[in-house]
Amino acid sequence: MNLNLKMKIHESGRSQISIAHEIDIPEPLFSKIVNEWIIPEDHLKEKIAHALHCSVEEIFPTHERAIDQVKELAAERAKK
Repeated sequence: MNLNLKMKIHESGRSQISIAHEIDIPEPLFSKIVNEWIIPEDHLKEKIAHALHCSVEEIFPTHERAIDQVKELAAERAKK
């Protein structure tokens, strides 16, 4: 699951259905994107980011950035 995307959806206070309608895709397709069953093309990533008022990088981090985030979380947990 794309947790960054899921968090942005939650923070927006909107449903996946309403966002899917706004970006003009079927909700089942949007659900597959959220669950990382499919990776959207760049133009669709941009539409999703625009609908959620954030950058593409915030919700679709590069592989390297995702690895950095995991390392940061692990370091934070190790401090506790």
